[in-house]
Amino acid sequence: MAEKKIIGLDFTNNEIRMVQVSGKGKNVMLERYAVGAIPAGVFQGGRVVETARFADVVKELYRTHKFTSKKCIVGVSGKYGVTRLITLPKMSAAQTRDAISLQLNQYVPFPPGDTLFDYKVLREIKDDETLSQEILLVATRRSTMQPILNALKKAGLNVAGIKITTLTGFTLFEEQYFDADQAVAFVDVRDAVTDIAFISENFFRLSRSIEFGNTLVADKIRQKIGGTYEDVEDYLALNKIDLQETYQPTMTVDDDEGEEVDSDDVSPLERQAKAKGETSEKAVRDSVIRILGAFVNELMRSIRYFESQQKRRSRVGKIVLFGNIGYLENLRDYIAEQTGLDTVVIKSAPDSIEMGLAGIDLQMFEGNEAKGIVPISLAYEGVRSKRIELNLVPRETVVRKKAFSAIKYVIVGYIVMLAWMAIWYIGKDQESQDVKAHVQEWDRKINQIRPFYDETEAVKSDINDIAPKVQGVLTIVQKQVAWIPILEEIGLVQIPATWINEFAFDANGGAVTIHGFGFKTSNVQRFCAILFYSNVFEIGDVDVSASSTSSSTSEDSMSGGGGTSSSGAMDMPMPIPDMMGGTGDRIPDDWSADNYRNNNIRNAGSPRGSWGAEPMYGLPDLPRGARSIESFWEGRTIIWPIGYEFEFELTVVPQVIDTSSAAFEGLSNLSV
Repeated sequence: MAEKKIIGLDFTNNEIRMVQVSGKGKNVMLERYAVGAIPAGVFQGGRVVETARFADVVKELYRTHKFTSKKCIVGVSGKYGVTRLITLPKMSAAQTRDAISLQLNQYVPFPPGDTLFDYKVLREIKDDETLSQEILLVATRRSTMQPILNALKKAGLNVAGIKITTLTGFTLFEEQYFDADQAVAFVDVRDAVTDIAFISENFFRLSRSIEFGNTLVADKIRQKIGGTYEDVEDYLALNKIDLQETYQPTMTVDDDEGEEVDSDDVSPLERQAKAKGETSEKAVRDSVIRILGAFVNELMRSIRYFESQQKRRSRVGKIVLFGNIGYLENLRDYIAEQTGLDTVVIKSAPDSIEMGLAGIDLQMFEGNEAKGIVPISLAYEGVRSKRIELNLVPRETVVRKKAFSAIKYVIVGYIVMLAWMAIWYIGKDQESQDVKAHVQEWDRKINQIRPFYDETEAVKSDINDIAPKVQGVLTIVQKQVAWIPILEEIGLVQIPATWINEFAFDANGGAVTIHGFGFKTSNVQRFCAILFYSNVFEIGDVDVSASSTSSSTSEDSMSGGGGTSSSGAMDMPMPIPDMMGGTGDRIPDDWSADNYRNNNIRNAGSPRGSWGAEPMYGLPDLPRGARSIESFWEGRTIIWPIGYEFEFELTVVPQVIDTSSAAFEGLSNLSV
C-alpha cells in the first residue's frame, strides 16, 4: 500500500495553521506543523479580499517548514457554514442529491446559485410502513470559498476537500463519545468565534457558533496592559491566567523597599491596580474571568437549546474543549464548576497518531497542541479514508475518472493490438531501412568522438595516479585548525600599553603561550583579567618579570616578585600602582621607544637574569570575578620603572578548535 501525505489547513481571520500527516495502512504520523500570522486587511467580512497576500503567507509556511505534499484539505469555521439534519424518503444517491438541489432554498439561507453543499445519510428510519432516511446536510457560500481556492492555487496547493470545522475535531476523539449514555458537546475555541458540535448516540446532531474567542480575550488584556497584540502574546507567555483558587501575585506595583516607582515606567494597568490596592496580574485575571463568565452563559444557552431540540430525549453530560486555550490554567476545573458537567480539556493529539515533528515544528507544536486539533483531524481523514465525506469542494473542480467495465477494457485492448499489428506489418520494410540508416549514422558519430574518448581515458589514468596524493593532502587539511578565531580574539583582548613579541600555539593540545611586555603592572593585570574572561581561552600559569632602576628592593615593595637593579635602566619617575583601571604617573615626554628598548628589554639570547628580572607572584586560584583579581594586587607597591615582562600559558577551549576545524570540512567532500 502506497503512503499518502495530506496537508490539513485551518485558518482564522488572524492565523493560518498547517500540518502534514502521512499514512500507510493503520500507521499515521504527524510530520509537519506550522502556524503563521495573516496580515491585517487580507480578510474582510469573513472573506479573503487579498488573495495574493494570503497565497504568500501559505507559500512561506510551506517553504520554511519544508512541506512536501501538494494535496490539502481546508477547514472553514462553522460561522460561515450551515449544518442541518433533514429527513427525506428512501431513494438512490443521485435522486437524493437532485431532491436536495430542488429544495435547497428551504434548507440554507444562501441563494441556490451561490451555494456549495454535500450530504451524508446517517441512518434509515422506518415509521409505520414508510421507509425514510436521516440526512446531514452541510453548505457554505461559493463566493466565500472561491477566493480561498484561488489563493491556494496560487500557492501551489491542490484542494482535495473543504470541510466545516465543527464536523472535524471530534472525529479524532471517538473514545469521548462512542456509546456514551449522554450527549457530548465538543467546543472549539477559535480566534473570533467558538464552534460547538453536539454528538448523541454516535451521530452528529447539531452545531452552534457563539461570539467568543481568543481575540476577545486579547482585546480585553490589551486594554488593561496597553501596547499591541504582540505585547499581549508576550504577557500571556510569561503570565498564565489561573482561573481557580486564591490568586498568588508574582509582581506587585510597589517594590519591597517602598520606594516610589517612576510614573514613566508604570503601565496604566499598574497605576489603576495600585489605586485599588491590588496587583496588575489580578486585575487582568479578573477581567478575563468576567469574559469567561459571559462565555459560560452562552455555552449553557447552546446546551439548553440542543436539549430542547431533542425534546429532552438526549441531555448533555460532558463538555470537551480544545483550540486556542493554552494560556488558561485550570480551565477544566473552572468550566466544570460553572456548568456542573464533566469537562475534558484536550491538549494533545490522540495516541493513534505518531509524532514525527522535529526542530522548529516541534517547538511551535509544544504548548499549542490544542490549536492543531482541527488541521490534524482534516489531514487524518484524508489519509485514512478513500472518500472525503461532507466535502464542499465545487463539483466542477473535482476530476472524476470514468469507470470502465472489464469488457470495455478487453475490447479497447483488442482494438489497440490489431492496430499495432497492422502498422507493424505495413511499415516493416520501411523500418528495416530506417534501422540501417540509423546504424550508419551512429557509426559515423562514434568515429568522430573516438579521439576525444581516448584522450578522456588518458586523463582519467593520470587522475587515478595522483588521487592518493590528493587524498593525503585532504587528510592533512582536515586536521588543520583555523588561526582566524584565535588571532581575532588576541586582537580583541589586547589592550594599550602592552605588546606581544612571542606567540606559540600547539594545535594538538590547544596550548598557547603568549610572551610580551607592559608599561605597568596594572596593564599586565588588566590584560590577564581580560584573558581570564575570554570565551576562547582558559588561562593557566602566569609568569611576569620586571626590570628595576633601584639598587635596593624588598619583596614587600615589589608588585609580584622582585629583582635587582638594572645598570643601564632609564632614570624614570616611579609609577604609582593603578588598581584595575587607574592611571598612574604620566610617562615623561623625553621617553622614546629606542631608549626603552635599549635599557629595559633584554637582547635576544641573553639570560633572563641579565637585566635583574625575577618572576612575579603567580596568580592564585581565584574564583571568576574582577574584585577577586583586584584584591590580590591591592596593597602591593611598585618601585619599578616602565618595562614588565610577562608570559601567559593558555589553553584554547575545545569548542573553538572544533568550530575552527569545521572550516575545512568542505574540502573533505572533494573527490577525484
